[in-house]
Amino acid sequence: MEVVHHADGDMMTDYSHHAYMIQVAVADAAVAIQETWTAPSVVFRPKVFKDGELELWCALYGDSLLSGVSAWGATPEEACRNFDYKWRRGES
Repeated sequence: MEVVHHADGDMMTDYSHHAYMIQVAVADAAVAIQETWTAPSVVFRPKVFKDGELELWCALYGDSLLSGVSAWGATPEEACRNFDYKWRRGES
């Protein structure tokens, strides 16, 4: 069994090192899932539609572009990502 030196100075066996790496991967995945499910575009479910004139997608939360929060993108995903960014920065 090979001994692996961990970054914090601990010595680990191959098995404990692999178990540690799996634990880190699971924790990273849990954070990614939490960030996805708590994104403003998921929680508040803005209307997502394509603007025919601009050929862009809009994510709109509220009654209008003037009074609500809106963001634009080339795809629905990009519009929602931009919406999340604007929402978290307090922009409208």
